[in-house]
Amino acid sequence: MAASSIKSKIVIVGDGACGKTSVVARVGDKTFESNYNPTVFENTVHGFDVNGVFLEMALWDTAGQEDYTRLNTLAYSNSDLLVICYSIAERTTYENVKERWLMDAKTNCEGVPIILIGNKIDLRTSNTVTKEEGEKLAHDIGAIRYFECSAKDNMGIKEAFQEMAELLVTKKGAYKKKSKFLCC
Repeated sequence: MAASSIKSKIVIVGDGACGKTSVVARVGDKTFESNYNPTVFENTVHGFDVNGVFLEMALWDTAGQEDYTRLNTLAYSNSDLLVICYSIAERTTYENVKERWLMDAKTNCEGVPIILIGNKIDLRTSNTVTKEEGEKLAHDIGAIRYFECSAKDNMGIKEAFQEMAELLVTKKGAYKKKSKFLCC
């Protein structure tokens, strides 16, 4: 058991059907579900051990469908990290990172670090979003990190979230030294 523990909140946004819920399910070692059921709002908690510190990571999986995105503003409060997802197989989801999700983030949780995830790399072809385009987009939006993964094939997800856990432990540790109140 880790000597100390830290709690964190990560909000995950992106267009409907880009794979947010499947990514979150894979963090929790669940199997891939090929049927698409739109998420309205879901919260799961996962534990990570980072150099003797236990991080309790609350993942807030939000709605990507236009009809429900107004509910997303409820999730942003007190978030430590914002993960914006897109599907590399659907260019519209990539374009909406800047046109929709970044604007939403700036309005509702300015100053919260952003991670960009390109999902569905198992569908990569010559016509899909390239890794270089994803890296450029991450740079353009000021993301602190870019990851590519496949929820279907369970590739890159554990590594991405372990690195996020390490970033959060570092961030929270620095904040804890300054104040006992952790807020964004």
